[in-house]
Amino acid sequence: MSNIEIKHLFNYSRFPDGDTTRILFVLYIPLGVIILLLRIIVLLCAMLLGYILPETVPCRKFINKITCMALGIAVTIENPKAKENVGVFVSNNLSVFDHVAVQSVTDAVMPVKTALEKIVKLNNFDFGSISEPGRFKENVQKFILENETAAFFVPEEKPTNGKYLLKFKTYPFQLSTKVQPICIQIERPFMNTGVTVFGSSYTYDALFFMLSPLTNFKIRFLESVERKSLSDEEFSEAVRQKIAACLKHPKLFRLTYFSKRNTAIPILVRLMGCYCGVTQPAHQKCLLPRGHASGSS
Repeated sequence: MSNIEIKHLFNYSRFPDGDTTRILFVLYIPLGVIILLLRIIVLLCAMLLGYILPETVPCRKFINKITCMALGIAVTIENPKAKENVGVFVSNNLSVFDHVAVQSVTDAVMPVKTALEKIVKLNNFDFGSISEPGRFKENVQKFILENETAAFFVPEEKPTNGKYLLKFKTYPFQLSTKVQPICIQIERPFMNTGVTVFGSSYTYDALFFMLSPLTNFKIRFLESVERKSLSDEEFSEAVRQKIAACLKHPKLFRLTYFSKRNTAIPILVRLMGCYCGVTQPAHQKCLLPRGHASGSS
């Protein structure tokens, strides 16, 4: 079994192998620039409304519809009746705008994590800093209770190519005893460009969203997971395995562990700041769906 490498976790080019997509993209650029400029205007309107309108569910829905239009986002729900009344939704992380797609079908809000997100104000909510877990937890739980609105998290905290799941951060699983996982897949049917690449910025990804004709998010609600007697680590892992089982990739149902001693993992930890490990430091590992990179049958 070969070691997992960073190239298996992320896309390094927005264009797939082959010249066809690149040629089509070059031909599309004149029309794409016009669409981009129009969508920038629409997005600025959505941002302005975020400052003007009150923080209510109808207003958030209205801003979300405008944001989806500005970013060229379409959402397909595979099983709408499976959505449950929970306080916390979590999903895999494929793009910087996963929360926009999820909010369109759940009304859930995502915590602000960066200064730019505070400025953009696209229905992200400021619950305070995660570095102050007590206050953050109190603010989220108070918001859920008073507004009867769920919170949404992407515990990987770094967008990947969807073939592997990074270790989940555990803080979202401290907020509720019941969490509903969401499985996200993304397609760009008319222009198959990547939604993000390794090292890309929020602004650059946003420009490609607005430049692309359409970005289709496929959302599938999975069965909720209850904490019961599970620890935070076990709770997050149970949710992650449900999402991993839902992703449609070869050999996905088999899970394998890759030791932190493998050369790719320390680099991943250093570059991404992700947490890969279990409780025993001497045996830290990352749980990842086994795909073609594992080299097993």
